[in-house]
Amino acid sequence: MASSHPIPTDPLPAIRTCAILWTDRINSTATGQSHQIDPPREKPVPEITPFHAAHAAELLPRTLNPFRWFARWLRNVPIDDPLEWRNAPMLQILLLILCIFFPLSIIPHWVTRGNQPIDWPSEVRNLFTMSLFWFCFWLVRRGRFKFSTGLFIAGTLVLMSISYRHHGLKAELALQATQIYPLVLGGLLMGRRALWGITLAMLAMLGMGALVDNYEGDGNTTMAIINFIRCGLGFVIVAVILDRSVSALRETLNLANLRGEDLLRIQKTLQQEILEKERSQAQLIQSQKVEAVGRISSGIAHDFNNILGVIMGYASRPDASDSLPVATDSLDGIKLAAQRGAMAIRRILSLGRNESSTLELIDTRTVVGDMLPLIQQIFGKRVVLRTHLTDDALPVHINRSELELTLLNIATNARDAMPDGGTFTIAATAEGEHALISLTDNGLGMSAEVRERLFDLFYTTKPEGLGSGIGLAVVKRFVDDAGGRIEVLGEQGQGTSLRIYLPLFDGQNESSAIVSIDGLHVLLVEDDEALRALLAEALRAAGASVLAAGSNKEAIKLARQSEQLDVLISDFHLPDATGNDVIEQVTSMYPALHCLIISANESLTAVRPAHGLITQVLAKPFAPARLVDAVGAMVSSKLERIA
Repeated sequence: MASSHPIPTDPLPAIRTCAILWTDRINSTATGQSHQIDPPREKPVPEITPFHAAHAAELLPRTLNPFRWFARWLRNVPIDDPLEWRNAPMLQILLLILCIFFPLSIIPHWVTRGNQPIDWPSEVRNLFTMSLFWFCFWLVRRGRFKFSTGLFIAGTLVLMSISYRHHGLKAELALQATQIYPLVLGGLLMGRRALWGITLAMLAMLGMGALVDNYEGDGNTTMAIINFIRCGLGFVIVAVILDRSVSALRETLNLANLRGEDLLRIQKTLQQEILEKERSQAQLIQSQKVEAVGRISSGIAHDFNNILGVIMGYASRPDASDSLPVATDSLDGIKLAAQRGAMAIRRILSLGRNESSTLELIDTRTVVGDMLPLIQQIFGKRVVLRTHLTDDALPVHINRSELELTLLNIATNARDAMPDGGTFTIAATAEGEHALISLTDNGLGMSAEVRERLFDLFYTTKPEGLGSGIGLAVVKRFVDDAGGRIEVLGEQGQGTSLRIYLPLFDGQNESSAIVSIDGLHVLLVEDDEALRALLAEALRAAGASVLAAGSNKEAIKLARQSEQLDVLISDFHLPDATGNDVIEQVTSMYPALHCLIISANESLTAVRPAHGLITQVLAKPFAPARLVDAVGAMVSSKLERIA
């Protein structure tokens, strides 16, 4: 099938146009105009609220232990004040004891009463007392702690005053130990003013009882006064002790509350400071990212401007169309410059590589020899390139593209280290179980401090805009991943020598020979029209029958119309889908199809379908002949299924 977009017979004008467009794009990227920096998102400051005692019982652990369940039940009261909430269980226990044991204490009296007449005032007082206890307990369960406490103490004082008025002080002396609890409850639960008010009320009751003993009793005034002083002094001493203890306790509690409030304020301040520091750190990281992007962009712009200048220079030679040797020389120069651009792009992509790259068995000596023309173009005429390559094969199991990128990075640094020209020597020999690649220049050399930081990411000694600081970091990563080592020799002003040791491959080469693709039916999916035409023409020139599509929709349509398909070649990033989508849909029609994805990152896991499909990845950019070789190797080898 003939291509609808034939290749122009004179490619030089088109190359000039592409070079100018790429120059404008790179310069705009280097100035940072295309980067939009989003401000760091602020995290909301958590609101710090004080502890609510009414909900504290819900925080207690649930249990089947009856005693713990009872304690939980006593604390489960709707009281907001934390101090009252803590005192509520004690008051409830006291009221429960009185509610239960007071009726029990009356039972013996009813049993032994016999035929005696009912003392109605006493029975009414007992009924009132039991009702008071149960009502106060109900008030506490309803959350009315203060009202219940005040009512209980007031009712108790009323009952005590009635008893003193009826029986006198002497008859109540045996009950002094039990009559002190209103005083204790008032001091503990109602405060200092209530404590002394209750104390005065009890002294008044004692005085009333003493008067009853003096006028209605035996008339012993002296004994009545002694009883009043003795009982009153005991109540006053208890009141003084309670007053000082409760005052000290409340002062301590107030100090603790103030300290707690201070701690809450300090905690809130610290949280605010932490958030500020996080925002500052995020801004710092963002600025470092921007700085790194700017540094990389300026370095790329410098390199690509040089590369595009070479392309534009070769493409603008006025005598290229008249002389075949000149045109051939121009195209060779453009080809080498394009290879330099591809290497620069791979230098950037290799920084983000987390997965293992594609390994292949190569001859180190052959790779170095193939790279010599490109390295010579980097040096130009100012630097003399010398080589020393062994006659023996140096097989290593590595990624060829990364080795080529390593040689290019070191050669570029050596060129910058020899601004006035010099000599660069490349040697490839065997040393023990390693293939040794030695790269030496007689340039400016480096100090010990520079040697120590030589492989740090983004570290460069070049002026701003002339270096990105990533080249040698990529070299170090490649050597480490290959299981080798790298040595740096040289002093300031005495040149530099880098010695790369790569482990020699000791196995057998089991790869199959690349077969011809003549007669294969290929479906090519590539959204770039010019690249699609070039690749399709190269595949047709090798004897394949090619169907070319620019989108997933068009590819599915061609696949349905075709009677036979052997190979699917798809770009990963398409306008309406990904390469995975194309593979899954086309292989549903042709299960035995060989699949090849062309992507900017050959180690990208995302381009590998997760359904066990036979697939390979070829990294962009590449020459059309490389695609032909990749297809031939793919259909002639036994590929492993990807899980």
